[in-house]
Amino acid sequence: MTKEVPSKTDTPIHSSASTETPTAQSAPAETSTDPSGPIETAAPSGIEQTPPLSAQPTSANAQTAKKGGGWRSVGIVGLATMLSRVAGLARDMIFAALFDRRATDAFFLAFTLPNLLRRLLAEGILSTAFVPVFSGYQEKSEEEQRKAYSAVFTLFVLVLACVTVLCVWAAPWLVKLFAPGFVGAKLQMTIYLTRIVFPFLFLAGVSAFWFGLLHTRGHFAAPALGPVMLNLGMIACALYAHRIFHESIAVTAMAVGVLVGGILQWMLQVVAWWRLGIRFGWSWQPKHPAIQEILLLMGPTLIGLGIYQLNLLVSRAFASFLPTGAMTYLYYSDRLTELPLGVIAVAFATVNLPALAARAEKSDWDGFRDVFGFGIRGVIFVCLPAAIGLLVLREPIVSLLFERGQFTHYDVAQCAHIFAPAACGLLFVAMLRNITPGFYALKDTRTPVRIAFVSFVLNAALSWVFAFGFRWGAFGLTLANAATALISVVLSLVALRRRLGELPMLGFWKLTGQVSLASAGMALVLCVGLWWEPYRSLGMVPRLVWITGVIGLGGGLFFCLAVLFRIPELQRATEKIRRRLQRKRQ
Repeated sequence: MTKEVPSKTDTPIHSSASTETPTAQSAPAETSTDPSGPIETAAPSGIEQTPPLSAQPTSANAQTAKKGGGWRSVGIVGLATMLSRVAGLARDMIFAALFDRRATDAFFLAFTLPNLLRRLLAEGILSTAFVPVFSGYQEKSEEEQRKAYSAVFTLFVLVLACVTVLCVWAAPWLVKLFAPGFVGAKLQMTIYLTRIVFPFLFLAGVSAFWFGLLHTRGHFAAPALGPVMLNLGMIACALYAHRIFHESIAVTAMAVGVLVGGILQWMLQVVAWWRLGIRFGWSWQPKHPAIQEILLLMGPTLIGLGIYQLNLLVSRAFASFLPTGAMTYLYYSDRLTELPLGVIAVAFATVNLPALAARAEKSDWDGFRDVFGFGIRGVIFVCLPAAIGLLVLREPIVSLLFERGQFTHYDVAQCAHIFAPAACGLLFVAMLRNITPGFYALKDTRTPVRIAFVSFVLNAALSWVFAFGFRWGAFGLTLANAATALISVVLSLVALRRRLGELPMLGFWKLTGQVSLASAGMALVLCVGLWWEPYRSLGMVPRLVWITGVIGLGGGLFFCLAVLFRIPELQRATEKIRRRLQRKRQ
């Protein structure tokens, strides 16, 4: 019996009488080298830390070796992610307090350029090519593994080195291209910082190669802790090196901190793979089969990633024409939304992708719809109240985190104003990140790329209209991003429905209504808390206690209303927790 995988020209796929429940299956972990911390960091369940080459289990007992230890890996990655988030938040707070908005605007643009290329050349290849290809070589001989590692490493390092040198040389033209609104001293400062920061691309790229090797050996601790080291390097330089430079270029300490953090991250990976016994050298073999596999795998996905990164560059380019501080406010707005996206949305997407792929392989389309619906419903249940809570409490949260030193109350008001549309768009971005894996599971990489291209054009047009046509400034840029995310969700759902014949849309709408009502009750409690004016004059610790208490009361009311409305997602979660507690007692 042959397996059927729907093509884009196939008629809709109808039910195949399956009622499998969604299950989490193993998937390669993705660890970001972004200083904010690992955004996509779900470690595979059921994979343990693998010994060096000489001590690897044979194929006969490979399955046995993989059992047990999976939850340990998940715990390590989860703890490292939390540490990185805390370190990233501390870094941003220190940065906001030490430097003025002209300096932060210049640094954020300077760091954006190598960071976006890093996501394409380093992490894009890590997630789409390195891990799958290197995993395939685990079944081959030690000599074949070394040849593959050496060939890929040599070519990758040469490409990274050439791109880095070229970009350092071309920094003035790159800055003028992606920040055409910067002029005078601000332009020169950005070019100066860009040239210092760009070698980070090389350090992060080489680290990403080693991430791939370590992931295929079931070692997740060092890759997950990499962003922590990066943040610590930036924090140390910001605190202790900013006095070395003249006040007008004190922000140079942050640029140097990026390189110091990148070196620390790089050294951590070297120690890890050396201890695991991974050995390889230099080998110029551009036609090696492993390189051919990597090029084939990374192509379509990198196009989609590239379009997404271009969206960010377009927003930054428009922001360069706005008053000083706009670039900084946009950055902090992104940081506030990335926490729920990184912790919640990507977690669902990472768990569901292998489960979707497994059902697609079996032509189990009912099971495919069940898993897909599980992911979307989970995102709605968690991200909708999170978005509403962030929207209501945006000003006290921004004030608590950043209002000190050179980040004034005016900056807080501006940042909170710009963040409002981003909070509203949080649900749409989270949904999009969980719809796209559905296409990948169907081995359809073209549709997401087409939708991404439409979104890019639409986002650029709306950004110009809202920011300059309506004169809404940076608020218009975040509004354009949110509107584009909503339209992308609609286009993606329509395209996926054509492929599958039907989707559980009625269940999505019903759940959205129930969660909206429960969130409205939560928002009422949060608004009452905001009416208590004295909190504005409290110190940092009392304000932290106050905002934690308000969030706790609002969250408590939300869960009470969710129980009252009998929201299925809450019932499933509580039932799962109850069964787990019962097993522990036994």
